[in-house]
Amino acid sequence: MTRGFSASTFAILIGLTAAACEGTPATEEHQTAPRQLAVRRVEERPVPIVVEAGGVIEAGTSAVVSSRIVATVETVHVRPGDTVRTGQRLVTLGGQDLEAERAGASSSMDSMEQTRGVIEAERDSARAAHALARATYDRISSLHARGSATSHELDEVTAGLASGEARIRAADARLMELDASLERARASLDAATTRVSFSVLTAPFDGIVTEKLTESGNLAVPGVPLLRLDSGQAFKLLIRVDESRVGFFHVGSQVDVMVPRHAGSIRAPDVLRVAGLVSEVSRAVDDSPHAFLVKVDLPEHPDLKPGLFARARAAVDERIALVVPSEAVRHVGQLPTLFVVSESGVARMRVVSAGVELVDGLEVLAGLAPGEVIVVEPPADLHDGDQILAAEMPSGVVGGA
Repeated sequence: MTRGFSASTFAILIGLTAAACEGTPATEEHQTAPRQLAVRRVEERPVPIVVEAGGVIEAGTSAVVSSRIVATVETVHVRPGDTVRTGQRLVTLGGQDLEAERAGASSSMDSMEQTRGVIEAERDSARAAHALARATYDRISSLHARGSATSHELDEVTAGLASGEARIRAADARLMELDASLERARASLDAATTRVSFSVLTAPFDGIVTEKLTESGNLAVPGVPLLRLDSGQAFKLLIRVDESRVGFFHVGSQVDVMVPRHAGSIRAPDVLRVAGLVSEVSRAVDDSPHAFLVKVDLPEHPDLKPGLFARARAAVDERIALVVPSEAVRHVGQLPTLFVVSESGVARMRVVSAGVELVDGLEVLAGLAPGEVIVVEPPADLHDGDQILAAEMPSGVVGGA
């Protein structure tokens, strides 16, 4: 018995089926040669109950490139889609003022270095004069002790010795002061050199330019994005889950990730399925205190790209459902249909209500009953009323011959 249809709904589906058949007479006699097709008898079986949440795929590593200084954008060297290497030049900013600042700091430091050389020469001269004054003092002091030199002569050499010591102390003090000034000048030069380096923005890692947010001639301001980069590998899916369901997503658990190849696609050929691994569960940064951010690591796959919408499913329990092979479903417009084989071997198109897309098939909510026989993989030229020679497959087999 068909499940889940009201009388009015069933009448509508019968009408749609008739329209989809393009006027084929609803009789079991169809004037075509019988064709051999694989069929199977559908049965109910346990399927997982899942908790699902959607989100956007992002690169494992992403960066926003912005300026640290206020300057004019001279050249943007890359375009969206370009592959870049670590250290590759991305944007050049106008740095003439910074170069002038660095040149001034370098010139000031050179001048101080020259002045230091002069003071060192003066100190060396003072030390030499002091050594001579010390020798003269020692000689006169010895002569004065023997009465061969006058007290006046001793006073002169004593004053000369003290003057020499004072000259040395003065030179040392000037050198200490100049060394402090040199340290400040060296720091200014290093800072100016660093600021000059800020005029060239380079790639922080190997990746792909995903967005260009400026043009030549624009003013770059600290914190305002100029480019966006993605690592181009190690993608992750970011989903937001409410507090009532976040307990089903555990760090280290595997989830089924589905990426529609086309907007609104629900058919298996149009959905990329990969196994994801939950790597982080944290409180989401938004207005809702009950929202959690779940990060799912994705395997490498050529069809995965940043910005794609995807859904993650975590199995939480089981239920009984009627499941058919995805290949058995053929869409007429937006209507999913199946070919049901009658006891006399006639294929009849039937509109069904599709449920959850599973890993190994599609759940049918209504329009089909357990025990009915369906064509496993109907060819494009199969029509309602065609006579077929059925090659029945085991009920547990999903797929065509």
